[in-house]
Amino acid sequence: MKFGLDRLNLYVDVMAAGAKRKMPDAAALASIGRFSVMPEDGPAPYVVTTWDAVLRMLEREGIEWKV
Repeated sequence: MKFGLDRLNLYVDVMAAGAKRKMPDAAALASIGRFSVMPEDGPAPYVVTTWDAVLRMLEREGIEWKV
């Protein structure tokens, strides 16, 4: 969770500074695409365990996440 917030803070800092964002080229984006594809046999067990832990943390901290 903190990693996501750190990325958001960095993005806000870049916008506030007026700096231009640098985007990876198409070849770089294509090369990492394989990491965002769900395996045919479903997610790895650690993904389910981690997701459950994140949801518990949100509930414990009183953060509303349910739609």
